[in-house]
Amino acid sequence: MKKCKLGEIADFKTGPFGTQFSSSEYTSTGIPMINIENISNGRLVEGKLQYISEETKKRLSVHVVKEGDIVFGRAGSVDRHLYIFNEYEGYVQGSNCIRMRPTINVNSRYLSYYLLLPSVKKQILNQSAGSVQAFLNTDKLKSINIVIQDDADRIAKFLDSIESKIFVNNKAIRTLESLSKTLYDYYFLQFDFPDEKGRPYKSSGGKMEYNAELGREIPAGWKVKPLSRFFQNERNGEWGTDEITKTNQLKVTCIRGADFPAANGYESLKSPIRFISPQKSDRIVQAGDLIIEISGGSPTQSTGRVCYINQELLNRIDSPTTTSNFCKIVSIANKDYFYFAYMTWQRLYESNAFFNFEGKTTGLKNLLFDMAVSSIKLACPPADIVRKYQVVTQRNFSKIQSLADENRHLTALRDFLLPLLMNGQVGFKTPTSPNTKEAPHEP
Repeated sequence: MKKCKLGEIADFKTGPFGTQFSSSEYTSTGIPMINIENISNGRLVEGKLQYISEETKKRLSVHVVKEGDIVFGRAGSVDRHLYIFNEYEGYVQGSNCIRMRPTINVNSRYLSYYLLLPSVKKQILNQSAGSVQAFLNTDKLKSINIVIQDDADRIAKFLDSIESKIFVNNKAIRTLESLSKTLYDYYFLQFDFPDEKGRPYKSSGGKMEYNAELGREIPAGWKVKPLSRFFQNERNGEWGTDEITKTNQLKVTCIRGADFPAANGYESLKSPIRFISPQKSDRIVQAGDLIIEISGGSPTQSTGRVCYINQELLNRIDSPTTTSNFCKIVSIANKDYFYFAYMTWQRLYESNAFFNFEGKTTGLKNLLFDMAVSSIKLACPPADIVRKYQVVTQRNFSKIQSLADENRHLTALRDFLLPLLMNGQVGFKTPTSPNTKEAPHEP
């Protein structure tokens, strides 16, 4: 076991700043540049990457990251970091980042896991306290105390086995949702759903008719109906209280707009526990409901995010569930149209269709729900086609929630073992044969 400071085992490099790099140099494609918004708990947030040209990368060659580097943000959530895996090698650190590169023979993955310890995060936050927000520099990082266990390599390898499974599950989740979205586009936007002979309808010469209301062709026989046609009823959310104020209050999990990606499978769900009146029990969601955010959009993002509620999600939460006052609960009139309705709303949100139906109060955007669902018109597919889509998508989304549940258990196991391994409270058995797997044990 070795006790030291980060500055004794690593070099640090601040990202390009001042005249070294300008935001005008960003390109639509090219070499990814890592900024604060791309840094999570050891992992890269890929959806917000920005890019630079190969020429800019050459000019900023001292800021190119290598496998085993660790990147911190300089401001904000400075206790987070990004480990540079092989697939990220060659990316460039951004102006608001600090890169750490070990200078001695130490397992960099072990260091990354050590930096996830709550006690180490607290050290970093204490070092970076600022009057407005946390701010980090290389001197502050160099002073962080760490402990390198003798079993550092085996600790990193064991924790990697858990992380790898979580990573594989998340990749499968993204694939399953992508397949469902692609099938939706294929059936309901391209109109290549299976015809009576199993052939793609439009591509095989299926009859199309011009619809003046939509201003485009749709399959013969399809009706045009408002979005409200798919909804049976809608009701407001209920925020309740953060602690019991009356003896008969119901304890519930409250899903907020910010929780939607987690609820639908991408990360651990951290919705708060609230307490509501029994008279508001109709605000508890049921399988087959949608939760729609009706307030909180920013100037660059329309409000109207959507979360689907299926039985697997409710099993994962394992408690009565409601939503906040900023959201609305919507029940689908025909349950066979549940995933069709969810994917339709998601497509409308992603295309900014709800920007046309927004009011503003004190800087927040409010979705004018009734106006939106009565005004937006859709080509309504026949029930038999929707049922075919429902069967496939229900299987995909049930699997998504099962994978998310497995990730929740794996994450809890990792978080439980992490401090025990890093503090030397748990060690490793010596394998008795080449086929014996190492596992942590209490001495």
